[in-house]
Amino acid sequence: MGRINKDASERHFQDEFVKELTKFRWQAPDKLNGNLHKVTVQDLIANWRSELNRINADILEGIALTDSEFEQVLSKVNQISNSYEAAKILSIEGSTGKIDGIYRDAHPEVTRKQITLTILKKAQVSGGDSSYQIAREVSTSNGNRFDLVLLINGLPLINIEQKRSDKSLDEAFGQFKRYYADGEYTNNFMAFSQMMVVTTDIETRYFATPKSINDFNPAFVFHWSVTQKGQENGKHLGQRVLTDYREVIEHFLMVPMAHQMVGDYLIIDEDPDNEENRRHMLMRPYQVYALQAVEKAAFGWDNPDKIPHGGFVWHTTGSGKTITSFKTAQFLATRTEFDKVVFLLDRRDLDEQTSKAFKAYSVYESVDVDGTKSTYQLRKQLTSPKSGIVVTTTFKLNILVNELLEAQDHQLSDKKIVFIIDEAHRTTMGDMMGTIKDYFFKNSLFFGFTGTPLFDENKVKGKINERSEVINTTEKLFGPLLHQYTIDEAIADGNVLGFHVDYINTGEFRSYEDLREQLIDILVEEYPSKGQREIERQVHQWTELELEKNAVKEGLLFYQDKYHIPKVVEEILAGWESQSQQGEFNAILTVAYKERVIHYYHEFKKQIAERFQEGDAKPNIAMTFSFGNENDPENVANEVVEEMFEDYAGITGIKFLVGDKVRGENAYFEDITARAKRGGSGRNPKNIDILIVADQLLTGYDAKRLNTLYVDRALELQGLI
Repeated sequence: MGRINKDASERHFQDEFVKELTKFRWQAPDKLNGNLHKVTVQDLIANWRSELNRINADILEGIALTDSEFEQVLSKVNQISNSYEAAKILSIEGSTGKIDGIYRDAHPEVTRKQITLTILKKAQVSGGDSSYQIAREVSTSNGNRFDLVLLINGLPLINIEQKRSDKSLDEAFGQFKRYYADGEYTNNFMAFSQMMVVTTDIETRYFATPKSINDFNPAFVFHWSVTQKGQENGKHLGQRVLTDYREVIEHFLMVPMAHQMVGDYLIIDEDPDNEENRRHMLMRPYQVYALQAVEKAAFGWDNPDKIPHGGFVWHTTGSGKTITSFKTAQFLATRTEFDKVVFLLDRRDLDEQTSKAFKAYSVYESVDVDGTKSTYQLRKQLTSPKSGIVVTTTFKLNILVNELLEAQDHQLSDKKIVFIIDEAHRTTMGDMMGTIKDYFFKNSLFFGFTGTPLFDENKVKGKINERSEVINTTEKLFGPLLHQYTIDEAIADGNVLGFHVDYINTGEFRSYEDLREQLIDILVEEYPSKGQREIERQVHQWTELELEKNAVKEGLLFYQDKYHIPKVVEEILAGWESQSQQGEFNAILTVAYKERVIHYYHEFKKQIAERFQEGDAKPNIAMTFSFGNENDPENVANEVVEEMFEDYAGITGIKFLVGDKVRGENAYFEDITARAKRGGSGRNPKNIDILIVADQLLTGYDAKRLNTLYVDRALELQGLI
């Protein structure tokens, strides 16, 4: 699709935009200005050839690439199918992009027959071999024209589509999509594009260059923002979205930030199990600021005395803490000041999930990620001189520390280790975390990541440490709040989906209005000094949830499993097909304790048998819980586990054995947590539709096709999802 010439206002906006860019280390050479003369993609390629010769002068032995040699380079470039494949080439040696296997022509001064060319050094930001150029109005062989292309080392890494302020960003987004449909970003030089920017003079958004036309998704097009703090008290005032293009350039498209966005702050997800998930992603502003805040604290750059310290990051559930914590761990693991970075989790399912995610993210990074199957392996990895990231659980590390203390072995406590603790509000207040912190206190730093930090109002009992301090809040355990991004900010930004909450009355009371009237009568009698009208106003202001809570408190309302559980199951099954969209999506039901999990499981089996006929589409039900050990007073009888395994085999065809080390409870748990991510039985008859749990899988569980959470228990403060 061709482009007509810009009108005066569009041209003026582009001139001003480029002028602003040049204030921040970008150069705007006339030879790349399509407003002065025709500039084509072939001109960008010729410019890149000059850049290749410049940054590879040593490897080229002072002899520039010949036409036939450069043809070899272009032949490899034309095999790059999309931006994701390009991202891997740009990171082929960790932080360095390279093209290898180039054979040199015969020349008396050339001694190397085959060479590898460096094309990008992520670490050389705003210096070293890096160059920063702006190309304007670049024409393509398909008759299209790119508004602005930002070149780093001659590579077209950032593409900008501009519109007048009376046009919408949707038009600019659509323009990129049309270019993609025309083949502008596949199997050619422009496939190197890593970031696309759509802008007017009053709004700007960015997104990772999609790997296919089907991956253009407006939900992943983001504003840039800055974190606001009070001038006097430093109090968090939320994120301020940048709308003026000059501010966007100053904070986002300036050098070195633009280089970092397509280098340091880019993640390649090499998911081994799901090709659909393999893509490159760009960090969002709050993720970048959290990483920077942790880095400053780790090196003492955030205080006048330059004293390194720990702290915590408060980012809401669903905002991408795994990516933020991985990039933070990666940054610190590449610094020689630290011996190791340990990513600490409190649950086995998260250990497996996070190890897998970190390994998928680290394939093209300059750090290794090691999981730990045993304390022996953990000890071996921590004592190894090799730097990197170790992913393990609090439980395993606590066992190792106790073994070291018993042997009076302080070898590990002398090491400089950075600990990054996931879901830092949970087991961090227990004895295990206290033991770990006391052992590593001298030389290590601890950083917590949580969506629900503990404050004084959480009324956690806490622990007394060896320095007689009461540790009962997240700040007392880790140090100051370094960055926050709360649920209200995330929903407002569109980075986290809002919640649609339904309260279901299962018949324990006639109606909410009747319950209000009964409560008013009781409270008037209890508090005669308040007066009836005041109490009526108060009760009528309560939400339905507050009404139920107060009714329970006053003894008006109580739930008996014998009557309550059948009604809940009946309600869930009645709405199952529509709620799951005919089994495309699935659900979790969370209840208060193991015994209730089992009661619900049996009730579901009973009602499904009664409700559905042979051949009907019916939901697959499963349950899981912590299996404990033989001394666990809440341990579940073997007969129940055998029944559960037998039913599961009927759904999946996989048979698990009670107590078996290989095909027992652990293997069942791994299978069910993986299977529950795949959606409901409408997608595959071996999938799980409703999974019943107590406390498991409520945080840190990434399941894109799980669309419903049924809650039959109290969740509040740090216990919230």
